[in-house]
Amino acid sequence: LRRARVAMKEAGKGNYADPSRAAGEYVSWLFKERGKGTRAHRSNAIRGSSGKTHFPALRPGQVIAIDATRADVLVWDPLHERAMSVEVLTALDVATRCILACRVVPKSADAVDAGLLLYDVMRPFHIVVDGTQVSDWRWAGVPATVDFSGVDVVTERGPLAPSGTLQGEHIVPAVFPEAIRCDHGSIFVSNHFRSLCDDLGIEILLSRGRRPSDNAHGERIHLTYDAFWHQLPGYKSNNVAGRGRKVEREPLYTAAELEVLLRRWIALDYHQSWHEGITVPGALGAPGIPGARLTPIECFDALLEVTGRI
Repeated sequence: LRRARVAMKEAGKGNYADPSRAAGEYVSWLFKERGKGTRAHRSNAIRGSSGKTHFPALRPGQVIAIDATRADVLVWDPLHERAMSVEVLTALDVATRCILACRVVPKSADAVDAGLLLYDVMRPFHIVVDGTQVSDWRWAGVPATVDFSGVDVVTERGPLAPSGTLQGEHIVPAVFPEAIRCDHGSIFVSNHFRSLCDDLGIEILLSRGRRPSDNAHGERIHLTYDAFWHQLPGYKSNNVAGRGRKVEREPLYTAAELEVLLRRWIALDYHQSWHEGITVPGALGAPGIPGARLTPIECFDALLEVTGRI
């Protein structure tokens, strides 16, 4: 309304009495089209330039979504003897939705932590369940992504997911990424992380500014983690309305213990639960199975049978 009055005054119609009620209703109608709040205004503004369809990732390792988030749980710092927050770095394979690596970093992550996360992506791990004993992620041997060109090597690869029980060995797959999707965080655009990706021949796909939907898979996994955070002591939620009183006084886990528990949850719960975002698309006239109930680890097995390990 102010800008309209200024324009009227510049046009030589300063004495014009505008109908305040009708003008207010008109402005409200304009803002109603943009959305109810500022968040809706921003979402509608970027709708014309943001992707709203699934990314055509066809094989494991084609695109790895990497992101960092503040964990909604407090940990105990034994050095300073106080509660503190941590950041969680996650690497997610877009094609299969498998979590290839995760790291819990006290306070804030840096470029070295991002490089170590990339190291974990290319190093295969496994976790062993024997009765009520559960091991931490262990190195599963020489990575299959090592180039043995010119050397006759015969490998036998079976299914990664144990069937019907949690007992036994659970493989956490490893891939050699072709491209990495991340935002413009300082740890991802640093010289250290960029030079590391250049040395390994990995392309960095940076999201556009203020376009979180460009890395939708990496952002969505943070909400999935909430099913794990709220089971732990020290859960502080992502807003003050969802947290308890004096959560920092509860018996808390340390950052290292939290990382072990998170990795167990990934291997034994997330990788073993069916994922709504995983479908079997049709090809060459075949209808496909849009309602397929596949777990991330089953999808990794299925795509690896089709594409082979590159």
